[in-house]
Amino acid sequence: MDTVLRELKEETGITPDTIEEVTVAAYEPGKTAPHVFLGSWEGAARELVVGEGQKLRLTDVGQLPEKMPPHIRHYILQLAGSDR
Repeated sequence: MDTVLRELKEETGITPDTIEEVTVAAYEPGKTAPHVFLGSWEGAARELVVGEGQKLRLTDVGQLPEKMPPHIRHYILQLAGSDR
């Protein structure tokens, strides 16, 4: 968990209020699911420090962009408790 917290701080400038490793179903049957960490943070988007030339946009789960890798959409919707 120390590595996850360190990387999160380096990449975004925040320390989450809560964080835990959660289990998700694999995108493809028979494949191994990734390690996924789910956390919360109370703060303003302007406080985020996005590193290494990355872009980060906060969006409502119901308004995910059309251009998104299907496996990423799969995991986001699982974590949001949706089967859309």
